[in-house]
Amino acid sequence: MSAHINLVANICRFALKDNPSAELIKATIKLRDALEKDGLEVESRALSALINKATSSKTTKIESKKITWSKSNFGGGDSKGILTLSTSLPVDKETGTPLVEVIFPLDVAEFEKKHVFDSDVKTAIDGIVNEWRYTDKLLINGITPSYSCLFFGLPGTGKTELAKYLASKLSLPLVSARLDSMLSSYLGTSSRNIAAVFDFVDKYNCVLLLDEFDAIAKYRDDDKEVGEIKRVVNTLLQCLDRRKERGVVIATTNHEGLLDPAVWRRFQNKVRIKVPSYDIRSTIIENYFLPMHIDNSQLKFLNLMLEGFSPSEIKNCIEFIKRFTIINDIDSSDLYKSIKSYFFVNANFHNEIIDVLINKEEKELAKILKSDYSYGIQELAEVFGKNKSTISRWMKA
Repeated sequence: MSAHINLVANICRFALKDNPSAELIKATIKLRDALEKDGLEVESRALSALINKATSSKTTKIESKKITWSKSNFGGGDSKGILTLSTSLPVDKETGTPLVEVIFPLDVAEFEKKHVFDSDVKTAIDGIVNEWRYTDKLLINGITPSYSCLFFGLPGTGKTELAKYLASKLSLPLVSARLDSMLSSYLGTSSRNIAAVFDFVDKYNCVLLLDEFDAIAKYRDDDKEVGEIKRVVNTLLQCLDRRKERGVVIATTNHEGLLDPAVWRRFQNKVRIKVPSYDIRSTIIENYFLPMHIDNSQLKFLNLMLEGFSPSEIKNCIEFIKRFTIINDIDSSDLYKSIKSYFFVNANFHNEIIDVLINKEEKELAKILKSDYSYGIQELAEVFGKNKSTISRWMKA
């Protein structure tokens, strides 16, 4: 096959030139995939370029806009460059500060060991990835994959990590815009920086991340904002409109209410990231506890204490417990002491059960766990590091 690939490529080039049929395009896609499977990456990318040109002309009739929704672009197609560690990054002309940082694709399997998302979020991410996986199939039917996604929710719920996860599943580097560098006190510089970032990412196969997006996408009718922020938002809107023809953009915000309504309309996918459910918290706790061991009863107790916590807050708590355990050379049966210490030095967290933990005696908390949360004597003994006879006396007192 490889000996005749040039001849095959020429046949495909002529066949796809003038209004090719959908069946011919499908057959060429199958050939392209077969070449890729056999390790002929250069030849596969060449066919991808031909397919992209043919489908753009046939189904969208707007080839002049240079839409590049092709699988080849995710693998380093001819039309765009490939980001490397030595790639020059855009900088603020006034200060010389880099406007972006590049995060190269992570190992998805390793990432999933420490980052757990609920089923609805994973379904949403898999749906976006599948749209890109079947880009050519969508294009044949005159449809482009969704190109933009807004993650919003409480701080620490994993929005930025989710952006890294999505980019990694697409096997693309993530270009994270440094909003602190983009915003400038010099008149007009902020808009220029935003345009420079979009110009940069348009040259490469990558995903653009606009983290803490509300900093540059504020509501333009806010009387407290000066005219400069309105100019910045207008520039941003223009860049987002242009980006949809050239690549993927993800934005995150903790303050979705601050976003300009026109900004909301620019995003095809809007995903609310919630705090973890009970089952997700259990998985996160167990993963972060490794290589240390935690008994089921202790896991149940810690999960109760961390209800409503974000993944970031859960991680901080677990790391404190591990440090406390190592430094004080205590065993896992004394987990209760480390948990109490954590909430004592993190007094910003409180609810009814945490307040009892901090302010009441052990036996008072044990009684509440038994009466309100159906803890058995054996479970309570493991949580508090006591024998069952002691727990029984507490219940009678």
